[in-house]
Amino acid sequence: MHGVVTVKAGEGAGVAGDVSGGASGDASVGGRDGGGTGGGVAAGGGGGLRIAYGDDPDQFGEWRMPGAGRAPLATALLLHGGYYRSPYTLDLMTPMAADLADRGWAVFNVEYRRPDAHGWAATHADVHAALAALGGIESFVPDAPLVVIGHSAGGQLALQLAEEGASATPAPGAPALAAPAALAPPSAPAAPSPPSAPAAPSPPSAPAAPSPPSAPGAAAATSGAPRIDLAVSLAGVVDLTDSYRRRSSDGAVKMALGGSPRRQSAAYAAASPSLWTQRRTPWLLVQGSDDGPELVLPNRALAANAQLDHPELLEAPGDHFAVIDPAATIWHAAVARITELLASELLASELLASGRLARS
Repeated sequence: MHGVVTVKAGEGAGVAGDVSGGASGDASVGGRDGGGTGGGVAAGGGGGLRIAYGDDPDQFGEWRMPGAGRAPLATALLLHGGYYRSPYTLDLMTPMAADLADRGWAVFNVEYRRPDAHGWAATHADVHAALAALGGIESFVPDAPLVVIGHSAGGQLALQLAEEGASATPAPGAPALAAPAALAPPSAPAAPSPPSAPAAPSPPSAPAAPSPPSAPGAAAATSGAPRIDLAVSLAGVVDLTDSYRRRSSDGAVKMALGGSPRRQSAAYAAASPSLWTQRRTPWLLVQGSDDGPELVLPNRALAANAQLDHPELLEAPGDHFAVIDPAATIWHAAVARITELLASELLASELLASGRLARS
């Protein structure tokens, strides 16, 4: 997926339970581990079915299906922005979620614990847990294309989630962040060994080779989480080092990652797409040209990155929130391009190259 698309103004281009009768369609959940020990299903305040994937009040998503019993054309997992701060919620994405459902999509609009209150590890764990929970929804159609769409800070999370979920054994230069310890299954205690005779002293052994870096998203890779076909970043925060230097949104990135790039180098390397040297999944970057330079310039630079095979950038008139406004030209252009990519041989060739699609 390559190139820059410019659009002119005016042009479009495991929680137990069983629930049905949601505002946007029917849904039920059960069977598969949804990433949290608690959970449940209820009517969501944004018009979808509220599905919990953990015990914390912020660990839930709102699920919508197309009306009239239609099979979904695709599924979208939405990650809202707000520069990683708790006052901003999934309500930012509710109009977009409703619009996608009206277009025939299934939609999981995700809330997650923000790092200002819970720390970066909790945010990272939650987006993976939400993806795993999506696979446990009975009305989820695994054969339909799955697109993760994030706005602003959620755009960064969307790209990281897609890349971490693509492989449990990343090559050098891919985002690397160890899965939170809380998500790893506890090891069984070892049985006591019988007393043995004293062993003869053994010669000194050669020093052990260093272990490879921990695989990112290992929890998602082992939980049967659905595979992401396309990652879409809407006005995404794609250069966290630059955002740190600019003190964007009163130092939001420093707050979220727990320090400076020097002190938290591993977290920045894992989370900032601008620092990656390869990608495994197709991306679409969508950017309003009337947005701030702290977002416009890094997205243009990312699209020009040859190591990442020049991710496609769709740039059009619009401010920071036009990209999530169903009435805005840039949103219509983005949906049109997403639809084209899901149907195109270009996306199929990228999936084939990554081993995601079996050749016939």
